[in-house]
Amino acid sequence: MKNGIFKWVVICALCALVATSLPAVGQGKSTQSSFTDEALKNQTAKAFPNFPLVYFGSGRFKEVGNPRNQLVSTYEFDIKQGINRELGYYIDRVNCTDEVGIVSVNAKNCQCVDLKKQLLHYRVKIMGQNTSRHSVLQGLITNTIVIGFDLTTRSWVTSASATSVFESLPSLDGVLYTDNATLADASIDFGNIVHRQPIALLKPGSIEDIVQIIKFARTHKLKVAARGQGHSTYGQSQVEAGIVIDLSTLNKIHFIGTDRAIVDAGVLWSQLLQQTLVQELTPPVLTDYIELSIGGTLSVGGIGGATHRYGVQVDNVLELKVVTGIGDLETCSLLYNRNLFTAVLAGLGQCGIIVQATVKLIPATTNARVFQLYYDDLATFTRDQCEIINDQRFNYVEGQLVSNNAGGWRYLLEAASFYSPPSVPNNNLLLAGLNYTRGTQQIEDKSYFDFLNRLAPTVTFLKSIGVWSYPHPWLNLFVPSSAVNSFVGEVAATLTLADTGEGPILLYPVKTKRFGLPNFRVPNRSVVFLFAILRT
Repeated sequence: MKNGIFKWVVICALCALVATSLPAVGQGKSTQSSFTDEALKNQTAKAFPNFPLVYFGSGRFKEVGNPRNQLVSTYEFDIKQGINRELGYYIDRVNCTDEVGIVSVNAKNCQCVDLKKQLLHYRVKIMGQNTSRHSVLQGLITNTIVIGFDLTTRSWVTSASATSVFESLPSLDGVLYTDNATLADASIDFGNIVHRQPIALLKPGSIEDIVQIIKFARTHKLKVAARGQGHSTYGQSQVEAGIVIDLSTLNKIHFIGTDRAIVDAGVLWSQLLQQTLVQELTPPVLTDYIELSIGGTLSVGGIGGATHRYGVQVDNVLELKVVTGIGDLETCSLLYNRNLFTAVLAGLGQCGIIVQATVKLIPATTNARVFQLYYDDLATFTRDQCEIINDQRFNYVEGQLVSNNAGGWRYLLEAASFYSPPSVPNNNLLLAGLNYTRGTQQIEDKSYFDFLNRLAPTVTFLKSIGVWSYPHPWLNLFVPSSAVNSFVGEVAATLTLADTGEGPILLYPVKTKRFGLPNFRVPNRSVVFLFAILRT
C-alpha cells in the first residue's frame, strides 16, 4: 500500500516445535530486567537502525483489507517493507529481506535470524504482563493471536478484540463459533487455492439467526459470506476477518407437491431427489455431482446434462426467501419483487443470501439407458452433439475429451434416455445418423437414481486416497459454437494428462434460449459449449 497507508511491521511467530516448554507469551517470569516500550525501541534501534522493533505473537498474521498479504505460520516469519506512522517505527529491506527465516525460542528469549544474510541476530526478552503503555504492543506481545491491522480504525486486530465484538450479539437459535479449528476449516474450500480466515462462523438454527447476524455485521461493518458445501474453487465461500454463515444446518424439506418442492438452502440435491423419487418426481436439471446444496448451486447457476432441455437450475425456481444486505427477510419471484429474484439467482451471493427455495418438479422415470459413443474427429463430435440437442432425442447430453492410447485425445459423447418399463428406448432410432466410430459404443441400463448419483463411487475413492483435498484450479468457459472447434482444437493440441491431473475435460452444447436470468452470462449465440478443464 502507498501514501501513508499502514503496512506491515515485522512479526515473529513463536516456533511450535518448542511451544510445549515455553510459557505463553506475555505470561511467566524472566531473569532479564524489564523493558518499557521506549527502552525496547532504543535497544533494537542500536542493534540495527533499519529494524527497530520486533513484535511477538502466535498464529497467523495478515493486514486486514489488503488482499495481497501473505500468511505467516507458526513456523515462519515474513519481513515486509512498510511504515507505521502512529508508532513512528520504520522497516525496510536494507538489512531485512523478505526471505523466510526461522524463529528459535526458549523460556527467556526469542532469536530471529535471516537465514540468507545472517544480518538479524538480536535477542529480545519475552515481556511480562505489565510491560506496555500502548495497548497495541500489549496485544502483540501477549498470547493473543494477531489477525491484522485495521486500516479504518488504525489499530491492530487481535483474536481477543475480534471476539469481544460479539459480546453485544443478540441471542441465537444456532451457534456462533470463534475457535481456531472451526475458523481454519472455514478458510478452506474445495478449490484449496484461496484461503481467507473469518473471525466467526455461524451455524444457524433458524432463518431468523441469519437476519440477526446480517444486521449485526452491518452495524459493526463486518463482511459476510454464505457457505453451502464449500464447493467453490476460488474462495467465493470465504471472507477475510468477517463472518461465514454455514447454511448446511438449514436443511429441512418443508413440502413436496405435484410440481414443486419447498426446501431450505442447506438441503442437498441428493436429499431432495431421494424424497421426490418416492413420489415419482424429480428436479428437471441436476448437476453431475449431486452432493451440493440447493442454495449453493442456485447462487451460481447449476448446469447439467438436461440443460439443453430445461435450462440451468436457476431457470427452474418458482420462489425464494432471501435475507438482504440490510437484514430484511424478503419473498420474491418472477411475479413479485422481481428485481431481487433475478439479482439473487446466479448472483454469486453478492445480492442477498438465499435461505429457502421453491423449485420445480417434473415426472420421473425409473431407469436410464446410457450411451457412450467415441469419436476420433472433433468437428464430427461437436456436429453430432448439436444435432441431438436440437432434436432432443435424448434426455441427457454431455461429452468429454478423453486420453487416446496412441497419444492425443478422443471425444466421448455421453447421452441417456430415461424410461420406465414396459416402455423401453429404441436404440436404432436414438443412434440414427450419428457418426461415432463404429464398434466403440457402450450401452448400459441403470436405475434413474444410480445414473444421477454416478459420481458417488469416484468421489469416495478420491477421498480415500486423499486426492479430494488437493488444489482444484478448475477452468469453466462457455464457447460459441462457431468457435468451438478452432478454440478447443488449439487447446487440445498442447494439453497433456499432466496438465489436467488426469481430471475430466467436459465439452458439450446447450441452447441459450433456455436461459432466462440475467446473471447467468453466456456468449450471445444460439448454442454455446461448456468447456471445462477440471484439474484434480
